[in-house]
Amino acid sequence: MNIKNIHQPATWETSKTTELLDRRRRRVKKGIEEIQYIRSNFNSNFNLGGFLHETIVSLGYSNHYSNDNDTFNLLCYYSQLNYANFLIRFNVGKPVQFAIADRQIETIGEFKNSEIGTGHVIAGIAAARILRNQPFLDFYANIPVTLTEQQNQEDIIGETMMYFYQTLIKGEADKDTAAVTHYHINSFLDWEEYKKYIKVEGYNSLPIWKTVFDMRKPTTASCLLPVLEIYHYILHKDQAGYEKAVYEALVKWKEYFTKPVYTYPDEPGREFDHSTYPQGYLALEIAAACAFAYERGMKLETIESDYIPKWMIEGRFEDFELLVKGDSPA
Repeated sequence: MNIKNIHQPATWETSKTTELLDRRRRRVKKGIEEIQYIRSNFNSNFNLGGFLHETIVSLGYSNHYSNDNDTFNLLCYYSQLNYANFLIRFNVGKPVQFAIADRQIETIGEFKNSEIGTGHVIAGIAAARILRNQPFLDFYANIPVTLTEQQNQEDIIGETMMYFYQTLIKGEADKDTAAVTHYHINSFLDWEEYKKYIKVEGYNSLPIWKTVFDMRKPTTASCLLPVLEIYHYILHKDQAGYEKAVYEALVKWKEYFTKPVYTYPDEPGREFDHSTYPQGYLALEIAAACAFAYERGMKLETIESDYIPKWMIEGRFEDFELLVKGDSPA
């Protein structure tokens, strides 16, 4: 059995394990309490984008430091919030209805460009795939690029990946769709090719775009392309290839989130440490790909990893309890 254990932050101090664990578990509890607050006090002035970020951070911490029930709760609430945010932003001036926990909420659609990019569509699809929520998947399948491109610095890589997932949901993918998508995205990892598809205006000057490209290139190579390789073998119904691709994707995921701390050469004192990113503690898109495979009769027989909990892959939610109910404290 190939096992990939979740990494610890590079800054983790063993002598402070109890203190650090307590801090992170409190962060998880706070994330669930925030859902209770949104559920009880929602109004049209809420910045759902900000709450979304806090929920996905809490979800990552929960998968590493808390328990499966908390993780299930945060996954469900993240899925609800993300759907609600897109529903509101996509239906300007129209009445919309959605659920936050057990409460049905009605409001009027209003545009804000917070958290509406392709990455949020993709994460929403991954959460809905794991939760087996077909109505949410069908909704995301029809989110147009004309909406997502209104978030700043959206690019051809994200748009191509989103289109792949939308094609998959609509049942329009053939056995070579993942390979074709992989080819196109890989071609965009060349700066000369990438810059053909950017829009240089205002703050987004060419040097800014080059910085964006330099940051997204390793993320794409480590976190997006390996997932497409998993889907390639799923679509080909190749069990051995599928298991090998999942293992290699987990290796690249862990390598990405345990890279040495990067210090910006032109900004002394500013550091970039992937290992401290809570989102790295849950490989959401890999788990979603494995859930997609599981629904098609392909099981992981040689791989186990806390990055991709087995209960997510197999859709085993019957023993979990949703914590946010009524107006009582979570």
